Amino acid sequence: DPAQGFLPSPGTIAGLVDGDIRVTGAQVSVLAPVRGDVALVSGNAHVGASVGGDLLVASGTASIDGAVGRTLYASAGETHVSSEVGGDVIAQGGRLVLEDGAQVNGDVRYVGPEDVVRESGSLVAGSIVQRPALGSAPRWLTTLLAWAQLLVGMFALGLLWLSLFRGFAQRAMHTLRVRPALS
Repeated sequence: DPAQGFLPSPGTIAGLVDGDIRVTGAQVSVLAPVRGDVALVSGNAHVGASVGGDLLVASGTASIDGAVGRTLYASAGETHVSSEVGGDVIAQGGRLVLEDGAQVNGDVRYVGPEDVVRESGSLVAGSIVQRPALGSAPRWLTTLLAWAQLLVGMFALGLLWLSLFRGFAQRAMHTLRVRPALS
C-alpha cells in the first residue's frame, strides 16, 4: 500500500520512501528519493529528489528539480522542469517551462494558452505537441466546456481524496448515519 496523507503547510518529505506516495497539502516538498510513483495535490509543489516511477502533480505551481523515472503528468498554473524525465511529459495549465538541464526522453504533450518555453539547455528526444487552450471558440461554448471541465476535475479530485482518506470517509459516513447531531 502506498504511503498517503495530508501534510501540514509547509510539508516536507525528507526521508527515503521505498514505494509509492500520495500526498496533499497547501505546500508540499519532496526532498528525498521515492522509489515508486508520486501523486501530489498541492497549492505549491516542489520535487527536489528523484522519483523512480510516474509523477502526477496537480498544483498551482510545480517545480520539478528531481529526476522522474517514467512519465510526468502535470496540471498546474505554472510547471517548471529542470531535470531528466525518463518518459513523456503530459501537461496542461497556464505555462510549461523546460529549463536548462531539462531532458525529456519521450514526447512533450501540452495544452495551454502559451507556447512551451524551452530554454537553450533543455533537450526533448521526441516531439513537442501543443494544443491551445480554449479561447477561440464562442463564449457560450467555452463557458459550457469550462463548467464540464470543472465538474470532471472536481469528480477526479473527490476520487483522489477518497482514495487517500478512505478510512476517514467511512467513519464520517458512519457517524452521519448513527449520530447525525454530532456532524
